[in-house]
Amino acid sequence: MNRFSAMIVAVLSRPAMYTVAGAYGEVVAFLDGYFSGLSLGHADVASVSQWAEFSTFLSTRLGTPSSETFRTFQTIHGAESLEELRKIYNEFQLREHP
Repeated sequence: MNRFSAMIVAVLSRPAMYTVAGAYGEVVAFLDGYFSGLSLGHADVASVSQWAEFSTFLSTRLGTPSSETFRTFQTIHGAESLEELRKIYNEFQLREHP
């Protein structure tokens, strides 16, 4: 696991440490912004692409356009969205980055 994957796991595991209220929408916005900023700063593209790869994986799994992935996920999972997102990210890690 690279440091960017570890960052995603940390935020999904302890969301209130990284956002105001630890809410699902805040976490997704934080991770989107964090990785967008890294990519603009020309960080190692392979390392920072973890979140984008996961977003694509989730979009494909849900059968939704990428712009609706996290909204659809929340509609499906409701109050359990953060926990389910963490579980699916762990599954993604094992499948895509063993």
